[in-house]
Amino acid sequence: MFSLREKSGNNTSAGITVSTDGIALALVEHKAQTLTLKSAKFYSCSESERPSLLAQLVKQYHLDNIPCNLVLGSEEYQMLQVEAPDVPKQELSAALRWHVKD
Repeated sequence: MFSLREKSGNNTSAGITVSTDGIALALVEHKAQTLTLKSAKFYSCSESERPSLLAQLVKQYHLDNIPCNLVLGSEEYQMLQVEAPDVPKQELSAALRWHVKD
């Protein structure tokens, strides 16, 4: 099975979620089919402080070198269920965008 961790030799991944009052960060270690939570912290900050805090966390935990998963709250996305338009498969993505706009 393909894995970024195997290719890079890194055995850690991160989970990040951003809320109105801060950023939550979890670090998970992957070893021999076992996941171990190494760290789970919440960092309080205002909306204007988020970019600098996130940059600080990326640097502190070397997040630019490990797989990261961004967790979105239900208020941060919208899921639309639509029927697939009758178009060739290679045009489906573009056709769906137009279908949703209409």
